[in-house]
Amino acid sequence: MSTVFAASYQCFLDPELSGAGTTQEVHSFGARLQTRHLVRISHPNCADWYAELSEGDLVANGVTGAYATPSPDHVLVVVNGSGYYVDARHPGQVREVDIDPITQIHAVPDQRLLVLISPWEVTAYAAIGHLWTSSRIAVDGVRFLGTDGRCLVLDADHGDEHPRRVRLAMSTGMIER
Repeated sequence: MSTVFAASYQCFLDPELSGAGTTQEVHSFGARLQTRHLVRISHPNCADWYAELSEGDLVANGVTGAYATPSPDHVLVVVNGSGYYVDARHPGQVREVDIDPITQIHAVPDQRLLVLISPWEVTAYAAIGHLWTSSRIAVDGVRFLGTDGRCLVLDADHGDEHPRRVRLAMSTGMIER
């Protein structure tokens, strides 16, 4: 698990179960019928619990992993590009991320942001949860370059092999000129 931010929980992607499986309830999320991944969440204020999450459609480009968020009680779990924002304190409290597929994830610790990037748009999570989602900024891919103090700096590909530099305000997700 990526732990740039402090976490009050532990998260295990595709944990090994004994031959008998688990006696705990498994909460299922995601409408896709493809492969599903099991996640075990351990939080000191509740019993361990399990979530079964659908993976995304773009196997080659989608990210997979568990990522600490700016909230110490929430984890972002991504399976082949499909993202889930999980409240580790409350079994079954899982929200699907509004962009898909997620192809890049970047922490911006000094702004307490977790930035998720798809080929077309960007979304950000802060300690309060989902902060913003940008408008569509590219046709054929977005590449994270870094930050410049108040903006995310990205290259947005418009299908003409000449990426355009885009700056998104970290507080709003709006394009800055």
